[in-house]
Amino acid sequence: MRGMEELLTSRIDNLDRKAQVIIKVASCIGHAFTIETLSDVLNQLPGLRKISLSSLYRKLYMVADEVELTYDEERDLFIFTNEKLREVAYNLLLKQHRQEIHRLIIQIYEKKYSHNLEPHYAFLAEHLLVDEQYSRAVSYLTMAAENCLSEKNYSEAIKLSSKALETHKNFLSWMFYQSTSSWEYIMGMAYMGLESYTHAETHLEASVCLLGSKEERTSRAQFAKFSPFRFKETSKSSPDNFNLESELVTNFVISPSALRTTAEYEKRMVLYPLLKESYEISRALESLIKIHFLNGNGRQMLALGIQLVNTVMTFEVCQVHLTAFSWFGFILASVKGKRTKEKFFHKLVKKLSEQIIDPDMNPIHLIGLYSYYFFGKISESLDLISTMQRTMLEKNILEYGEVFYCKAKLLFLRGETVMSSFASAEIFKATPVTNRSYALAYTMDAMLCLCQNVINDSLKATEEGLKLVETASDRFQLLCLRAFAKSTCKDLSAKAEFDSALALLEVFDKPVIGYFVDGFYFLVAACLNLSRAYLENGDFLSEESILKCSSRILEFLKAISERCVLAFPVYKLACGMFDHYKKKYKTSKNFLRTAIKSFEALEFYFFKAVCLLYRVSIERVTEDESSNCPEVENFVYNYFAERKMLFYLKMMEDFEAL
Repeated sequence: MRGMEELLTSRIDNLDRKAQVIIKVASCIGHAFTIETLSDVLNQLPGLRKISLSSLYRKLYMVADEVELTYDEERDLFIFTNEKLREVAYNLLLKQHRQEIHRLIIQIYEKKYSHNLEPHYAFLAEHLLVDEQYSRAVSYLTMAAENCLSEKNYSEAIKLSSKALETHKNFLSWMFYQSTSSWEYIMGMAYMGLESYTHAETHLEASVCLLGSKEERTSRAQFAKFSPFRFKETSKSSPDNFNLESELVTNFVISPSALRTTAEYEKRMVLYPLLKESYEISRALESLIKIHFLNGNGRQMLALGIQLVNTVMTFEVCQVHLTAFSWFGFILASVKGKRTKEKFFHKLVKKLSEQIIDPDMNPIHLIGLYSYYFFGKISESLDLISTMQRTMLEKNILEYGEVFYCKAKLLFLRGETVMSSFASAEIFKATPVTNRSYALAYTMDAMLCLCQNVINDSLKATEEGLKLVETASDRFQLLCLRAFAKSTCKDLSAKAEFDSALALLEVFDKPVIGYFVDGFYFLVAACLNLSRAYLENGDFLSEESILKCSSRILEFLKAISERCVLAFPVYKLACGMFDHYKKKYKTSKNFLRTAIKSFEALEFYFFKAVCLLYRVSIERVTEDESSNCPEVENFVYNYFAERKMLFYLKMMEDFEAL
């Protein structure tokens, strides 16, 4: 390594003195630089003769091969292709000279781009850090992170916030007016964007703990006085058309020092920390509510919902009010489940659908798309998805895979498997690999492969999904599918996934399980498949043991069915399936009849067909002459055949053989 550095040093030393200075100064600017910036810096350095752009161009082209420089015509940039050589050239300068050059670069950029510094925040922060201007560097890092968050560049937002937090910890922890809550908030929201919920929860909880405290409010007010930034002057507007996102994120400009003494500036600096505090708390609480929703923690949802509403009650900001109260309505509907809340809930859904601000900033996608789990409004949910997709196209939002997942699942439950497959494929296209939606895509893939009787592909999909999944509800669905897929092959190792899924039920608050209640069907089917496998092997004790689990599953479903419209027919279907296995055909038929009516009303034709499949089996066994068994059997056969659901066609043959 030392020999390589010596070789690179000798290459630079072999250049003439003027070329050496140019390359050393260019190395301070960064990996890539414009000829104009390099010229400005060189012409303002003391002790150097001025150099024209044309002369500088010629000089750079002459030494380009020696110092491994390339020119990008499209971006009008010179680029060091050998980063090690740039580092060597940089280290050849004395620390004092390096800092002087960095200080000059900062001054040039702040003057040249004073009308629009936003694209250069991160660049300036890097130079400020080297110049040991840590307070200003942290300000620029924070604003750069906020911009990345608003532009959905989540990875960069996390990187910049982490650097700001690290700089504060190492160099500024003694400064009482510097606060860490904003960086925790940015990282939490960025992880939410990536749907990495474990990390998001950690940072958002830290942010909420800091936000709202007396120390935090003092910290923000003091920081505002020291900050070199202020809001642009805006026209007076009412709360209804006040754009908080625009005010708090995008409207920063350099403030002349003279303005710091004006009454208007002081007034804004008092208002600023309060507005931003309310905004960040509300967004953080909304995100935590979603995480607890996906983890089945209903009590936590309700507690956070009350906190959210109390937070924004004192601030007349339309957007924050809208999201806070819509979440609270959603929580009341899902946790308490009283039918009197349905009217209020759907009013909110309608209001939100008329006032979509940004799918990433508004819980409409959760409130609308999951409403069918609580109220059985599948058509309304699909209509809302169409509205969401139009908005996403208009705003060029492509990475929101959860919307496509909801669409794929709804279409699957309605029996439109071809359309569901297309929607499932869209999830993979619209989602980064690290995204939770990618795991959801594998869930849909596994479900579709199961129905087509491609068991190996289904197992592969569940395996990949379990590697990525972070929330308890998503893990539960994948475990149920995997247990079902294995048990169809009489693989007794499915017992491990079955037990893991049952164990998860113990940590869920029953009122919130409505979100993933359809996963119970696959859990019940896995339970019955394992029972048959143990019975065929003569292991009667294991069969009895696993059948005892049926009472636990039914107990959960019964508790949910009091609050969730969809849970009621799934509970009846589960009862019918267990009684069918125990050869209690009369009670099984009654349960299935009730389930069929409910699924028909909900438009969940897939489950209706499954119910009819069991009913046909019962009528064949009992030889009920009064029934219309042949017509129903033809309907069920055609239903599964048209949709290429080979698994259920095979199931019909197995029932016939039995």
